[in-house]
Amino acid sequence: MLSSSSGSVRARIILALAVAVASASLVGAPAAAAAKPQRGGHYSDCTSALCAVCFAVSRDGRFVRGFSVYARCTPAPPAIRRMRIAASGAFGYRGTMRVGKQRVRVELSARFVSRRLAKGTVRYRGKRCDTRRLPFRATLD
Repeated sequence: MLSSSSGSVRARIILALAVAVASASLVGAPAAAAAKPQRGGHYSDCTSALCAVCFAVSRDGRFVRGFSVYARCTPAPPAIRRMRIAASGAFGYRGTMRVGKQRVRVELSARFVSRRLAKGTVRYRGKRCDTRRLPFRATLD
């Protein structure tokens, strides 16, 4: 009788521990706050004399403006006029633009990882040009 009673207590303890572990995994840690860009800030990814990516954030911090990428195969850097910044700090664009006489398909995906840094990838595809996915790290100037 003593062994069945101690087995019952042991089973209850194991069950209680399992429930506690399961509950803790469901609750999890609180989500980190989304990174907010510097309002009115200018960001760029520059190496020596060339700035591969540059853009500005609107004064109210809700939009990316004038995003341009210098790619070897485009005659002029196409600029994306305006993109909304999501609450998560993400922004992006997918569409076709005219660059000189060329039509170029643009795919951009990025997000602010801190107030001073935005990371992402951009791709240009045209008749004679495919940059593949170009990663960038734009820092606040």
